[in-house]
Amino acid sequence: MKFMLYLPLLMATLVLSGCPELGRHWSDQEETLQVDYYKAQCDKNSADICFRTRELSTDSWGISDANLSGFTDFVWGHRYTINVTTSFNSNGNPSSYSYNSIEEDVPVVTIDTPFQINLYTENGVLTQLGADAWYLGGEKNFTCASDCEVLATAVSNQYVVVGEFSINAGELTLDQVICSSSEEGFSSDCEGETEVDWQIAPFLSDCGKSSASLCYLYRLNSSDDWEILPVDIANFSYDWGYRYDITVQQTRSSSGTITAASLVTDDSSPVDYTGSSYTYKIILLGSALANDSSGVITLYDGAQELNCSQYSQCSDLNTAIDNDEWILVKVFTDGSEVVATDVVCSNDNIDDFNSCVADENDVTWSIE
Repeated sequence: MKFMLYLPLLMATLVLSGCPELGRHWSDQEETLQVDYYKAQCDKNSADICFRTRELSTDSWGISDANLSGFTDFVWGHRYTINVTTSFNSNGNPSSYSYNSIEEDVPVVTIDTPFQINLYTENGVLTQLGADAWYLGGEKNFTCASDCEVLATAVSNQYVVVGEFSINAGELTLDQVICSSSEEGFSSDCEGETEVDWQIAPFLSDCGKSSASLCYLYRLNSSDDWEILPVDIANFSYDWGYRYDITVQQTRSSSGTITAASLVTDDSSPVDYTGSSYTYKIILLGSALANDSSGVITLYDGAQELNCSQYSQCSDLNTAIDNDEWILVKVFTDGSEVVATDVVCSNDNIDDFNSCVADENDVTWSIE
């Protein structure tokens, strides 16, 4: 008799356990998404090119598994923050982004700061239109300023090509073929890949490129000086005010320049350097900033807010911004804010600015 009383509950449990479609449903959400200023091959087996995106400014740029559709307003050479409708899969991860509107459009000057794209040509991502004219991913024309024959030979051999590109007024140019090789020999011939342990500083600083951007600072160990890292770290998420000890796979060019880095082992317990007892100095480009709004200055790409009012630094910073000066500012991290405590150096002449920075023993990197 007792069994009969519990039978309806048992049957309901069995029915629900056999119906996975009755599991949790993730509703679409309106969110913001950042879109980089150029596209790259979607994957090595694809003939298409895809947007490079990130959800947070502290994330690395990359090709997302979630497709972005409808963003026909995209112009090469412009970095965007856009409003999207995000759909999710059954695990709660984004499955697609649908473009709604542009929230921010920032032109990026790349004619003096070229970028690299790796192209696996076997699947037809490159189509030759003429002696110096090519078609990338079925959607973007480009010309080759040099190495036209090198590129044609590499595509004919179905090689992997490392191309150095630049953009001027939306027009894409291949400046040089840095390397080309068969896929089997690519790592040894072109990439120079090694695993290495890095410390990542608890702050970011201007990269020193012609287009304003913030870069990580890294070093091999605590006895080394901090250096500007000229590339993102793929799959690495970062918070200001924490020092990370991570393992990365780095790629160096034949000249020794770091051209790529991807996370191998993350730091699950980064060292906490938040609070006013931990100050550090960062370099900023005044011409890329706007005057404060209610005591807060938004840094490049909206990556971080700088509180200039707490220590009465807004006036000095606004003057440097109005004069398009380079700025060395002393800061600390307080929760989600970076707080400015002193404008140490400011000058619109880069040599004079670097001369001032050289007097600061804890600033071991410079802007050229």
